[in-house]
Amino acid sequence: MDVKPRCCDKVAQLIQKGVDIPNPLTLDLGDEVDVDRISGEGVRIYPGCRIYGKNTTVSAGAQIGYEGPAIQGLAPSVSGIGVLWLQQIVDGYCEEAQAILPSLQMFRK
Repeated sequence: MDVKPRCCDKVAQLIQKGVDIPNPLTLDLGDEVDVDRISGEGVRIYPGCRIYGKNTTVSAGAQIGYEGPAIQGLAPSVSGIGVLWLQQIVDGYCEEAQAILPSLQMFRK
């Protein structure tokens, strides 16, 4: 039985390029995510985050999941102000998606 996470190699590549991942075993990266589109400069991915999408881009300085686990993949990129940007996306979807995904309400400020 292999207990190695499916994205272990990608997580190792991110750490080698300088991405700060405090708890690498809690990060889930989709097979389609291109690690070359994730900057190693000042990027921190906090525990419990899930990142998907072949067009996903993470720019220098992004802090993903700072206020709680984040799911990236709603839109093609996260900028250096990633937390604020993702918050705006979630806030925009919360009103429309509340009936379908009531748990989104907990991400609203």
